[in-house]
Amino acid sequence: MKKFYIKTLLFILPVILLATVIEISLRYQIPNEFAYKRQYMDANSNKVEMLILGSSHTYYGIDPAYFSHETFNAAASSQSLFYDFEIIKKYQHRIEHLQTVILPVSYFSLFNDYALNKNKSQYAVYWGIKVPQASLIDNIAVLNIQSVYRELKKILFAALNIDIDFPCTEFGWGKAYNSKDSKDLVTTGKTSAERHKAEDFTFITKNIKILRSIVEFCNERNIDIWLITTPCYATYRQHLDPHQLSSTVEAASLMAKEYDHCRYINLLDSDMFTDTDFYDADHLNEIGARKLSMLLKEMIKP
Repeated sequence: MKKFYIKTLLFILPVILLATVIEISLRYQIPNEFAYKRQYMDANSNKVEMLILGSSHTYYGIDPAYFSHETFNAAASSQSLFYDFEIIKKYQHRIEHLQTVILPVSYFSLFNDYALNKNKSQYAVYWGIKVPQASLIDNIAVLNIQSVYRELKKILFAALNIDIDFPCTEFGWGKAYNSKDSKDLVTTGKTSAERHKAEDFTFITKNIKILRSIVEFCNERNIDIWLITTPCYATYRQHLDPHQLSSTVEAASLMAKEYDHCRYINLLDSDMFTDTDFYDADHLNEIGARKLSMLLKEMIKP
């Protein structure tokens, strides 16, 4: 029996050692946009003057390169208000120079499960956020199959000397939604609107509470917070549920009226944006992102 335990131990130890090495590599050595944004904020949160939060609408739609002051985009695809609040709270003692926060209030923002996210393991592992109902797998990178697959793919491509374009710029803007790869605006308008339609209003109260907490957080610190509904193409807008949309606009408008440091901009159907500005029916491409960024630059003075 003693020999059995020794052999078992000799078998398990290399596995544990290998798993530990992979875990450390995934967390600290192999770059991805979540790890990069955490590292950037860890190093520069005390310098950031404008912080962009939110989902893919701002991740791809607002490029910090067009702003004159120190700006960083901490948004990510499918990022909910819950994670936006957790990110800004994480640096609450280091944001002494933060003047402005930009936060999207999109058609779907108030109706998602406030803590559920397809990337929740990325927030647990790379941002160090305590994710509600997170499993062991969510908190250990090496146990997350998607993370391991993605990072092993990067290693393989590097070994084969194949370049992989990093998904975001130095200042966090997502650069994948390029005009040369634009999608059909008619098809994506209908499918995206259907995907974003809420089954019910179960989570609206919780999400409005989180939105209010973010606004109050900024208001108490004299930080201007700009709520924005980003431009979307006509084929997306025409398939939106009127009640869901009006509830969204009303919540953001009331928040702006209630708090001194809060502003709301509704650009959903702005005629300044044409079909050439869109990657798909609800996301801007790099042309549209430049246009939106320059517009916000003029509206938001440092």
